[in-house]
Amino acid sequence: MSTSNICLWTTLALCVALGGCDVFYKQEGEEVIMHCGDADLDQGFKWKHNEALLVGVSKSGVPSKGTSDLAQRAKLNKGMLKIPSVKTVDAGVYKCTGNDRKTIQEHRLQIVTVSVSPSDTVLSSTEVTLRCDVSHPSSVQFQWMKPPGAESYGSPGENVLTLKSVTSADDGMWTCNITENEKVVKTIVVRLSVAGPLKSQEEVTAPPGGAVELPCFLPSPIPLTIVEGGWKRDPHTDLKFPTLNRDDGGLRWNGTQSRVEFSSETLSTDFSVKLNDVQPSDAGVYVCTLKFKDGQSMNATLNLKVVTGAPVPPPDRPVVTAPLGGAADLPCVHSGSGNLRVVGGKWLRKPPTDTPLLTLTTAGDGRHWNATDALKYKVEFSDQQPSSSFTLSLNKVEPADAGVYVCSLTFNDGSDWSSEVELKVEEEEAKVSKGVRPPPETGGFWEKPLFLGLALWIWVAVAAGSLLLVVLVMVTVLVQCRTKRKRRRAEKNKVHMPSSRELVAMQTECPAQKTGRQPRSGMKDRPLPPVPKHQYKQII
Repeated sequence: MSTSNICLWTTLALCVALGGCDVFYKQEGEEVIMHCGDADLDQGFKWKHNEALLVGVSKSGVPSKGTSDLAQRAKLNKGMLKIPSVKTVDAGVYKCTGNDRKTIQEHRLQIVTVSVSPSDTVLSSTEVTLRCDVSHPSSVQFQWMKPPGAESYGSPGENVLTLKSVTSADDGMWTCNITENEKVVKTIVVRLSVAGPLKSQEEVTAPPGGAVELPCFLPSPIPLTIVEGGWKRDPHTDLKFPTLNRDDGGLRWNGTQSRVEFSSETLSTDFSVKLNDVQPSDAGVYVCTLKFKDGQSMNATLNLKVVTGAPVPPPDRPVVTAPLGGAADLPCVHSGSGNLRVVGGKWLRKPPTDTPLLTLTTAGDGRHWNATDALKYKVEFSDQQPSSSFTLSLNKVEPADAGVYVCSLTFNDGSDWSSEVELKVEEEEAKVSKGVRPPPETGGFWEKPLFLGLALWIWVAVAAGSLLLVVLVMVTVLVQCRTKRKRRRAEKNKVHMPSSRELVAMQTECPAQKTGRQPRSGMKDRPLPPVPKHQYKQII
């Protein structure tokens, strides 16, 4: 750094310490806006970056602009300087000066960068370096936070973190917190993707003449592109394995069928093969290899042990144990053989019930599971098209669900294949004795389907609602009938009240009869008393 830059940053550091400067921490591509402070904009002003002119306006309103790339990208808005997308070279000191040279507003722009080497997507067991930098660190501190809980990782204050051998536990979003004066001024997040490891078994055993599966798989899909791979025996023999190749249709096995069976489907995570008619000379070490587009590769190794002279045992029936009220996954894996394709299948419960649970059908858009009415509220399966895994999940298992389940598949040549699995349900007493608390009841009897696939509680609610509606209708009808009866009774008992005109007519037709008494001299006749209301009809 030149002497002028050292002096500039030293002066600015003092300015920041005294609270007279604003400091902006930005990543590349972010926007920054700086204010000109108390400068009199009507008198003109200039913005400079490290003493180089960016933009300005004269007292007469004539704009001026520098020649640098930053000056071409900078924009003015009523004295405010706006840089829409900052670059690393934009770091430095920004100064707004009024034309009276009495008002100066200074700012500091720090560009923050984060990097992962050799790449943000690496293979398992690779050494990875995470780096978090600031253009002019000065007094800032760094702290790396590890996923998934974002707990502190590494030494406080260090901006470089080295992971010697990454695993799947290191996969996720890593966070770099930048602090200045014990205050977090910037947080940067970087994604680290860990692919693999490629898994297999340490050892598999097979008798002479039998068959054995050589497992090789990835725990989950990875973002790296697999371009080729395959199996080989170490040391090499005449046993021919297929090779992995990628074409327009995806990643597939390429080879001819011999004693090695392989899937004809598009592959993603499962690269297992099956070795038939095992010979004593087949014993040894087998290596499964995947090669990626960037030149990296990963391997998985297993040892095949051939037990000489032993009879071929029947296939072991796997046993799945589930807690009462819990869930159970019943495995069924078959990748096909050579050119054979799975076109149908089903899951069923063995005697005494022989209850079908799921059927696998082939339509124009691929294979799909269709659930039957039996145990429909318990059976769970993926909506995705099954390719090699036809696993069935049972929820809320009960003691009555224990037994043997059969997964059967049908291939395009008409042949069939089946696999059995036994389900055992832990009774509540057994779990209590083991110190395991049984799961709480979550519906049970009320959630069982009664009719049309609807749970019992739904039908009870519909019945109660219907009964309440009938009662409301009956009450409404009774109230209306009672109101009508009262109205008729009131009209029947109503008495006719003559109007004032009728009363005048009545008095005209029936003049008042005078008595024989004559009034005294100088006195008027006393009027007759009014006729009572109940005598109106008699008068009329």
